[in-house]
Amino acid sequence: FSNLLGAFYKQGNLSFSKNGDSVISPVGNRISVFDLKNNKTETFPVSTSKNIRCLGISPNGNLAILIDE
Repeated sequence: FSNLLGAFYKQGNLSFSKNGDSVISPVGNRISVFDLKNNKTETFPVSTSKNIRCLGISPNGNLAILIDE
């Protein structure tokens, strides 16, 4: 995935959106969404004090659980 997502992806788990068109991944202390169809990236403005190690998304996409270092 580092070739697909570039320098942003270093470690951590990946989650796919409900429709499968996007990959949601921790990038340091933020969350980024990579739109695979339109080749665009969006980083959410919310951040944690430490790097995010694990990310879980609810099946309907309305809730995210983050675990940081």
